[in-house]
Amino acid sequence: MRMQVVYEEISLLHPRIRIANLLTAPLPYYVGCRWRAQVLRLVGFQIGKGTTFFGMPSITGMKDLYKNLTIGENCIFNFGCSLEVGENLTIGNFVSMGHEVMILTSTHEIGSRFHRLGPILAKPVTIEDGVWLGSRSMVLPGVTVGAGSVVAAGAIVTKDVPPNTIVAGVPATVKKELD
Repeated sequence: MRMQVVYEEISLLHPRIRIANLLTAPLPYYVGCRWRAQVLRLVGFQIGKGTTFFGMPSITGMKDLYKNLTIGENCIFNFGCSLEVGENLTIGNFVSMGHEVMILTSTHEIGSRFHRLGPILAKPVTIEDGVWLGSRSMVLPGVTVGAGSVVAAGAIVTKDVPPNTIVAGVPATVKKELD
């Protein structure tokens, strides 16, 4: 019983992410943008050429983080971004993320009336090429954000976003179609 508890407590330490965080911790925001990307590649993440991180993202998940996260080329991540990788998270090329963007691939089913937090439910998220996610926007599990779309600052995306549109609000709705 004690060994099971110890295992549960340390099984999600993800030592490679801890090493990446230690190597980049001395860097202030906006300094070493390419270095952060290189360190994340070195510890096993799939990150395309030209991608930059203005601050180290928070990368969390239950398992297979290195396999489940794919980031394309020439992406820009501002500081404070949070990527929860309980299922496949695919970020295309030329994606830009504002301050403190949050992408979640896991949630919980609704449980019984005695305990509403039910079992974990993980669904993949795809952010297609050329998307701009505004500051403090949130993308929830199971969503695809279509190519060339803009998610306004503070929007919460609960369903798929068509390509080349602007969405805003809580929940996010289409506000405008783009050329």
